[in-house]
Amino acid sequence: MEIGHKHTATKTKRCGGRCSAPIDRVFVVVGEMVTNYDGVEPRRDAVFIENRPTQTRCVADGGYPAPDMTLHVADRDVTNAFAFSQQLQFADDDDDSVDEGRPPRALRRLSYVTERRHDALRLTADDDGKTIDCVATVAGLAANNTSAHITVHCE
Repeated sequence: MEIGHKHTATKTKRCGGRCSAPIDRVFVVVGEMVTNYDGVEPRRDAVFIENRPTQTRCVADGGYPAPDMTLHVADRDVTNAFAFSQQLQFADDDDDSVDEGRPPRALRRLSYVTERRHDALRLTADDDGKTIDCVATVAGLAANNTSAHITVHCE
């Protein structure tokens, strides 16, 4: 009697440099000191006090290759006024919980967090009622964008 091993072929996708993954979400954060974006919901309003420096960020969660990002306040391109950063991190997966007694998986998905940040954005009453538009783009995929309505309070 012969004992053999059944061999199952595993298909590995070879991208040849053309693989891409979509961005999970894009959002604007105004005036908050957020260091972890889990649970942060996109804002529809961006509230400023006239001429007061306010930390303002546009964040894209996910995407591969790492996304490019642009920002506009009203019709003004302000992208270059915002510092650019990207961080590669392990993506959080609900089924990857060690607390439930299972060991973590050996292979984990990586994800980019891309950010444009201005630590002291000053807006005036002229900006009231306009929008902050944040657009994140992964090459070869449709752009992801979000907008927040600007409200400027007088001092």
